[in-house]
Amino acid sequence: MNGKFHKTKFNGNGKNPGDVWGDIKQLTYKSKELISRELLNTIQKPIKLIERIVKASSNEGDLVLDPFAGVGTTFAVCKELKRNFIGFEINSAFVEICNKRIKEIKLR
Repeated sequence: MNGKFHKTKFNGNGKNPGDVWGDIKQLTYKSKELISRELLNTIQKPIKLIERIVKASSNEGDLVLDPFAGVGTTFAVCKELKRNFIGFEINSAFVEICNKRIKEIKLR
């Protein structure tokens, strides 16, 4: 910008996030957000992890791409955070779960 360097911060406190996110717990068989026990250790990621990534890399109204959509955790987070979303998933069973999750969010 006008030949001057501008340092960007991720939040108003002037601190950039660290590169190790050990504060977010992995999903377990007891996790309430786990869609299916069969998905544990395969595709489903914690909502808080996806939330942090989406917030750090987009603004309200932006379009977020998830090329491996799985069961739609990214889409659910985007819907809650007022982001547009698009994605791809080859597994038709996961697509059904994903579509159901998105519809449930619209009903809230």
